[in-house]
Amino acid sequence: MPAAVGAWVAEMDGRGIRQQGRELLGGSAARAVRVRDGRPQVTEGPVPAAGEPITGSDILDCRDLGEAIEVAAKRPVATFGIIEVRPLGEPYPRRDLKGEDSTWIRGS
Repeated sequence: MPAAVGAWVAEMDGRGIRQQGRELLGGSAARAVRVRDGRPQVTEGPVPAAGEPITGSDILDCRDLGEAIEVAAKRPVATFGIIEVRPLGEPYPRRDLKGEDSTWIRGS
């Protein structure tokens, strides 16, 4: 992992923002974030299918869209690629060993 990415991961882990494990909602809720000339550029919708590879993913727990964009703009990849920001749906229920529904959310 490049040092810049490791620093971003450490910061977001330290802030308790980086999470994982839920379905992405449809593309209409997505925002594409890129940083050019040091300024974030945000467009509505998913990243266009223009052949740009998806090289990784992070699940973030942000207060709102503004914080999600701020965090995405800090990701080193945003300086040369595109970061797509989407809200998450509710976690999938799972069956425990007794057959009762439970969830994967921490603290539930």
